[in-house]
Amino acid sequence: MIGEFEQWLKSREQLFKNSGAVLSFKRRDAPTAAAVATLESKSLVASITVWDTGACDVDTISYETGESVLAQHYDVRSFEELIPVLQEVVALFVRQ
Repeated sequence: MIGEFEQWLKSREQLFKNSGAVLSFKRRDAPTAAAVATLESKSLVASITVWDTGACDVDTISYETGESVLAQHYDVRSFEELIPVLQEVVALFVRQ
């Protein structure tokens, strides 16, 4: 799942750049295998953590208000189930 997440993000790098968002991506192996992507723009910051188990945490905060825009935990069986969640986060950055 982590590899698919990384490829999905890489295929959208130009979209992020065009919308003024900066993407960073990090993998970690301990204590459990996971990947964390951070998207940052002038008005939003989002953290998306995906575990190989299918768990995913999404936290998006507005810089202007300091309030949460989207904070959700998901448990999915396949990466395809996660795509609508990721698209929702990306849409927040593209709409700015």
